[in-house]
Amino acid sequence: MGGDPLERLVVDEQTIAREELAEVLAPYVGITKSGGLVLTEDAATLNAATRMLAVMLALWAAEWLGLRASNGASPNELTELSGLPSGTVRPKLSELSKRRLVAKRGTGYEIPLASVRLAAAVVSGAANTRRKAG
Repeated sequence: MGGDPLERLVVDEQTIAREELAEVLAPYVGITKSGGLVLTEDAATLNAATRMLAVMLALWAAEWLGLRASNGASPNELTELSGLPSGTVRPKLSELSKRRLVAKRGTGYEIPLASVRLAAAVVSGAANTRRKAG
């Protein structure tokens, strides 16, 4: 027994996030062996902000799998990966940044590790809303 009771609060955020990402992303995105992303038909049902989050979460997954060197991406790369117009991507990045779900790092954007679970909850919530409506 013994030990500091606060130690029960210590979590391995990467392990928790990996489990959540696998479940949340499966309906929307696949990751190629070269670290690219393949969006499913269901990804097209997500609103622009949620699709951006799904793509950016998939970049985390690709990094953790050793398929990408970084989870960050430039707005141009996010435009390409998400299939959204650049005129949509940039405003959504700004919106997500204001909500503290996305952060600018250098010339790119990423979901901070501390926000991965929050971003996954947004994507998961969109999936649950879609299921209820369908």
